[in-house]
Amino acid sequence: MFQTALDEQTNAGKYFYLVAVFRDKALHSFALRTQSFDYCAKEPKPSKGCPRANGFYRHDDPQVCDKFFNCVDGKPIELPCPPGLIYDDVASTCAWPESSGRQCTNSKRDSLDDGFSCPEGNVQGPDGRTLPHPTFAHPEDCDKFYICRNGVQPQKGYCANKTVYNEESFRCDDPANVPG
Repeated sequence: MFQTALDEQTNAGKYFYLVAVFRDKALHSFALRTQSFDYCAKEPKPSKGCPRANGFYRHDDPQVCDKFFNCVDGKPIELPCPPGLIYDDVASTCAWPESSGRQCTNSKRDSLDDGFSCPEGNVQGPDGRTLPHPTFAHPEDCDKFYICRNGVQPQKGYCANKTVYNEESFRCDDPANVPG
């Protein structure tokens, strides 16, 4: 337990005493010198991207949903959300678009050098469950495929030697098990 007392008569506010009672029940007091701080008297000045000096804030461009600012001492640091997530300023965190109250219409889809981008919407696996990282056949090469991380971030995939991608099972398989 800590208690402070300001001795205004003799020290004119330049010192305060810290009185502490520790677990051994001994009473300790310390005279500490203070400095005059007027943080409360200064109005916080917003800066570009930072409405307040510290905290997490929505990007100042309303069309940019997948980035936000971490403000430290009034200096904005732009940070990205993980793929597929948008910044939810109510929760001060990145969230799935459907769980956020924020309306973002500019969802930019990443695409690979060959033009593939992950399709919108959920993909159901063979058992009927939604696949978190769905895969798709390559249109020209049966031992290649695409993976959509979190359903939105495309990545190239390759089957092991002597296997091909099976669109029915969403995995690489023996060629004898793959129709077509």
